[in-house]
Amino acid sequence: MTPSSAGSGTICSSDPKRVGRDGYLSLEFERRGQRTELTRCRFRLPLQVTKPSYVDDDSSAYVLLLNPAGGLVGGDSLETTIRLRKGSHVCLSTPSATSVYRALDSPASQRTDIVLEDESVLEYFPEHLIPYSQSALRQSLRVQMAARSCVILCEAFAAGRIARREQWRFKELISDTEVHLRDSPVFIHRSRIVPDEIIPQRLGFAEDFSYIGSLVVVADGFKGWRGLVNALWNTLNAAPGVQGGASSAGHSGCVARFMASTAAQLTSITQGLWACVREIVLNRPPLSRRTY
Repeated sequence: MTPSSAGSGTICSSDPKRVGRDGYLSLEFERRGQRTELTRCRFRLPLQVTKPSYVDDDSSAYVLLLNPAGGLVGGDSLETTIRLRKGSHVCLSTPSATSVYRALDSPASQRTDIVLEDESVLEYFPEHLIPYSQSALRQSLRVQMAARSCVILCEAFAAGRIARREQWRFKELISDTEVHLRDSPVFIHRSRIVPDEIIPQRLGFAEDFSYIGSLVVVADGFKGWRGLVNALWNTLNAAPGVQGGASSAGHSGCVARFMASTAAQLTSITQGLWACVREIVLNRPPLSRRTY
């Protein structure tokens, strides 16, 4: 049985003058026998997690990260820590896109720290962010990898609520992503988008595209980077309504960046790139994101 908490009744900040909630989630996975199990789970609302599902022949654990509050509000502070023990294999996703609601004062913030021990594999594919008008979000993702581990992660966001014509009406979107392999940086990306200070639709930025994403692959010991980069390029070039490219990131990784016109195109290209990486790096068939 997985030790877990029932959460905490204290879901708001201890400061009554502050708007927002302090959420916490801590997960630990171990390989036991032929499959990966969730062996430790602690949370404080508005963060939560589903029980693992096993939808692949290799018995990797498929887990959905949940926010029962429905999204992020200005002043929210969410922290997630995840550890994959030696030899474990986990796929993390979310059941739907994450809404970022308007911030009257302080921005919403979320921080995720992930540790991969030897020979562990993480596939991290949350659905994209949707920043509403006047919203503000500061987020960070840090992955620390040990020898012979592998991470495949995807991050994406929309320009706003497209159906309501709210493109680029959010206040700010600040995002930091770092991947370190054996204490050496392999991938570092820092972005700060403040629509009032730039023209997002300009040539060389988003132009007419409404969805922007990136895929990062770091795998210690993998040698076929040139073939993987070429396959990612071919996948991007074959996708209608999508513009993007791929390149190697040193001797241990590669990066693909892409823009799409619609949410359906974003979902399709994300699934296509993921399937490509699974086949070439993990030697496994595609895995569809599902809601259980």
